[in-house]
Amino acid sequence: MNWYKHRRLEDVYRSASVSLKRLGELNNPKDPLFVTRQQQLLRQLNESIAPLAPLIQEEQWQMRIFPQTSSLISLLKRAMERVDGLIKQRQLWSQIHNDNETNLTVGGDVIKIELVLYELLLVACLRSEAGGRIDIWCRQIDSRWLELSITDNGRIEPQLITDLETGRAVDLLAPSLLDHPPGLHLMVCQSLMKQIGGEFNLYKLEDERILSRLVIPLAQPNRSVTGPPAS
Repeated sequence: MNWYKHRRLEDVYRSASVSLKRLGELNNPKDPLFVTRQQQLLRQLNESIAPLAPLIQEEQWQMRIFPQTSSLISLLKRAMERVDGLIKQRQLWSQIHNDNETNLTVGGDVIKIELVLYELLLVACLRSEAGGRIDIWCRQIDSRWLELSITDNGRIEPQLITDLETGRAVDLLAPSLLDHPPGLHLMVCQSLMKQIGGEFNLYKLEDERILSRLVIPLAQPNRSVTGPPAS
């Protein structure tokens, strides 16, 4: 819950800061476009802080599921915008590989899916060496499910992958890589994806790349979504 709220507040702060900066750059009230641009930025500010209302009122003590839809392209664009500064800072090469001929529509709790995708991209960037590469692979599994995979050439402790697969030990006093970031955040992402009807797994491929695999639901007209297909 703390991870979720912290990431949501970070997102609101980022969006509001961008709009405030642009608002401050409007320095010529006599310009005919001044009022139009000012109103546009004020509207963007209102849209930035709007998510705080349900967060405060309806998710005070526990998270709730808010079904929404979003185009896959928009989801990926927003997620990449969040890590754009880090990618440039670490001089990483990034590319999205979308094998789908049409722009699919993602269903479920889009906000939480987006936060998980951002977290996985963030962790991938942080563990990658300068000049490395980040790839996002999009593959439609069937009419109900979409696979989003992130590959990177970073370094990871093999035990972390094992701990994520087996889960936290029954003995809570036993040390675990899931007690602190990035393991803790990845465990939260895994738990969150289960709650919203999806799936997250972490693997190391034969070519030493690290694979972060998400299975997320596609929007279904008038049909409920059951559990994701077996990996």
